[in-house]
Amino acid sequence: ALTVFFDHIPLQQIHGGHLRAYQMKRSEQAGPNKVNQELSLLLRILRCAGLWSAELQQCYRPLKKPFCDVPRAMSPDEQVHFLEVAATRREWCMAYWFSLVALETTCSHCEMRGLHLGDVDFYQRILEVRSAHAKNKYRVRTIELSDLAIWALERIVQRAKAMGSLAPQDYLFPFCCGRGSWDPKRPMSDSGL
Repeated sequence: ALTVFFDHIPLQQIHGGHLRAYQMKRSEQAGPNKVNQELSLLLRILRCAGLWSAELQQCYRPLKKPFCDVPRAMSPDEQVHFLEVAATRREWCMAYWFSLVALETTCSHCEMRGLHLGDVDFYQRILEVRSAHAKNKYRVRTIELSDLAIWALERIVQRAKAMGSLAPQDYLFPFCCGRGSWDPKRPMSDSGL
């Protein structure tokens, strides 16, 4: 992209107007991070050639990067790799089942932790996300369960029952009170998984 734009301009003739024109033209096809990276390369070339001046320094302003507080999600390949690794060890089975259900249902960590036994309906193949643990009022929903989610939830329910969650209002992921001691009336902590 730099070569196409600056091909006909000798290095010693590049000025701040060229840099700004490049930003505007290139922004039609690329995001601010990419444009800044490309111009960064040009600036290094100009410095190495001894042509970077105080005037260019004063004129050049990198494009502002858009603010995003949402962390990057795993790619489909990364998800497959994560699940393959999680499935390899018995002590990781809970993380594997939890992750399968979360990925199949789009439930967040707090929504998963807030699930009760009564929120899982194997007969109708649905999962209820209730307002108490939904991230916001728009996240309260009924989710149709895939075969894979059913498979993982069957194992999670067996585990919950073994930990004392027997009533519909008991948590699917009960709180760990200590080694081998569980409180089914409280959800697992943030670090419970």
